[in-house]
Amino acid sequence: MEKQKNASELFDIGIIYYNSGNYKDAIKYMMESSRDGNIDAEYALGVIYDELKDYQKAFEWYKRTAEKGYIESQHNLAQMYHIGQGVEQDYEKAVKWYRNSAEQGFAPSQCNLGVMYYDGNGVKQDYKEAAKWYEKSAKNGDMNAQYNLGMMYYDGEGIEVNYKKAIKLIRKSAENGYYKAKEALNSLSGIARNLKFDNDINLEGIKQCESTIESVSNVEEKASDFKIERSGNSWRYIGNEEVLIIPSEIGGMPVTEIPERAFSNCKMKKVIIPDTVKVLRKSSFSNCTNLTDINIPKSITNIEGFTFIDCKSIKKIELHDNIVELGSHAFEGCKELEKIIVPKGIKHLENSLFHSCLKLEEVILPEGLEEIGLFVFEMCLNLRKIHLPNSIRVIREKAFSYCTELESINIPESLEDIGDTAFIGCTNINDIKTKDVNKKITKLNTEVEILKRQGHESVIENYKEEKDSVYNIIKENKKYTENLHTEIFSSGKVVPHYTKQIEENEILKIHSQNDILSSNDKRLYLDDKTREIEFCKEISTIPDKCFNNWRKLKKVTINNSVNEIGKKAFSKCRLLKEVIVCNEAELVVDYKFKNNRSLNSIIISDTVKLIGKTSFYNSIALVKVFLPNSIDKIEKGAFMECINLKEIRLPDGITEIEDYTFAKCESLEEIIIPKSVKRIGNFAFDGCKKLRKISFPDSIEYIGDSCFKGCSELKCDIPPNIDYIGEWAF
Repeated sequence: MEKQKNASELFDIGIIYYNSGNYKDAIKYMMESSRDGNIDAEYALGVIYDELKDYQKAFEWYKRTAEKGYIESQHNLAQMYHIGQGVEQDYEKAVKWYRNSAEQGFAPSQCNLGVMYYDGNGVKQDYKEAAKWYEKSAKNGDMNAQYNLGMMYYDGEGIEVNYKKAIKLIRKSAENGYYKAKEALNSLSGIARNLKFDNDINLEGIKQCESTIESVSNVEEKASDFKIERSGNSWRYIGNEEVLIIPSEIGGMPVTEIPERAFSNCKMKKVIIPDTVKVLRKSSFSNCTNLTDINIPKSITNIEGFTFIDCKSIKKIELHDNIVELGSHAFEGCKELEKIIVPKGIKHLENSLFHSCLKLEEVILPEGLEEIGLFVFEMCLNLRKIHLPNSIRVIREKAFSYCTELESINIPESLEDIGDTAFIGCTNINDIKTKDVNKKITKLNTEVEILKRQGHESVIENYKEEKDSVYNIIKENKKYTENLHTEIFSSGKVVPHYTKQIEENEILKIHSQNDILSSNDKRLYLDDKTREIEFCKEISTIPDKCFNNWRKLKKVTINNSVNEIGKKAFSKCRLLKEVIVCNEAELVVDYKFKNNRSLNSIIISDTVKLIGKTSFYNSIALVKVFLPNSIDKIEKGAFMECINLKEIRLPDGITEIEDYTFAKCESLEEIIIPKSVKRIGNFAFDGCKKLRKISFPDSIEYIGDSCFKGCSELKCDIPPNIDYIGEWAF
């Protein structure tokens, strides 16, 4: 019980971090909770990685929980198979997992299973079966299924034409917010006017319980016709008033909140809210397309998500400082909104808060604001400048994306993290102010995009290519306030010689048609679609995991001043066939090319000193290796499981063949041990099934445990001066 309690507490902490947008700590606590057996935490990890667009990890967590019967995971896993996200597209597997979830009553899966039958993907096309699953899903409230089934009734696909049922279902879908249903209602309005509906389609509202307005129905009556009628424990509001005055009390009880979807899709132009109201619940005024004027009394403290979404005519709304919550998407699509002053009590701007406010020109952010969430100002096409308060710490992904008129932005010292693609599409930025140095971006009339993460760094791509032009940009790592740096563009894949103004700690990028090469403190990153890389003297370091899992990379040439290659720099490059190391400086090849499935040739210059542990581990296509005499050390497992390696020339200067160096090199037939070697480590040639001949020099003193275990065809002469032969050595 204590373990379960601990798992539950860890999960709750993870949820708090997730809701605040702190995915790193959310993952940490969800991981700990999942280790204690919390399946909800496992599902949450799938959701988080899904939102982070790490679809492979999301797929793994969804699959794990789906196999345990978690309904939502089964649905999400089916979707990934359906669209080929994080896994190869497989309609049959999508159908399997949709069905598992649908048969347990999960409405979205029921709808999507209907889609599979309708389209004939993964199953034989069957409109009747599609209609059956749409109906199950529609009864469970899925707006997509309501619309799809309505259209099937309208078109008579698999079921008899029934306009009455069609309109009723499509209207229900529209009331639930589905945009296609709203569009369809407009085109079907002529049919709708000629149909007589039962009274049960009318919506009821204004529930008496410290009276709360529940919902609204607009009916075709005169504009002045407005009434509130009691119906049992509820109240019904009927009318098409252009000016709606919400009563402060009903039946002697104060109206304290406007609940979800209360006035959604209504046609009034003005709303007056009484000062008894404290909360505007989710979607309470959503899609009120004619609404131009609404007051927010000082009694209101919470405006929940989607409250005014798609209120396309609102030009002005005053938010007072008593407000402590502005929910996600609350003002999304308010296309006429021109100015907003964010209340002082707001510390986080939630996701998509002002998304697509096309005419928004001025935003005043309060001191105390710490975070700007995902997509908050995306597509605010008239926003020209933004002043970030000194309290701001985080700007999330795509927060200002496609603000095409944005010209000026400041970078406070408090800012710790700018998310990937936060300013993508901001094509007019020409002034970035920071207190750390007295520099500004003086020429940046092209598109800025903070791109996907490479390791723990972020890089920027998609500037318009302009040969030989110089730009000043902000440093691209987690701390964006330390420095401004020079960005240099080239039309070629190789850094040209005229880029000699590159200095220590500057950021270098080279743009060509299909690839991006950049260095942070002379550390290198490229776009993972690149097929061939050649480094020249401007690059000195290739950092850890730099090209890890690059699936299209085929050839690498390392030369000039490259003097360090980080761990796993080229690991899992499945198509990498050729590596040329012809460096003039001393180079350490450490843990670089692990798990390369296509690497069949490597040429290393005579400046290389060391081959690090597991550097070429599991490079299954590697056939031949020639190592220069400059190498004085080959570390553990360097060529382990290179199962097709037939020939290798060892350098004369090494004194030891370390543990597992050639273990399971199943095709290796012959090897000459240099005269300098004194020691051969444990399992060094274990499992070399075809090794027939080995020449030992007189210098050999030590042969380790299981050194030649499994070398069933080996014939050799043991030198007389040997001091130790380990257990199971042969």
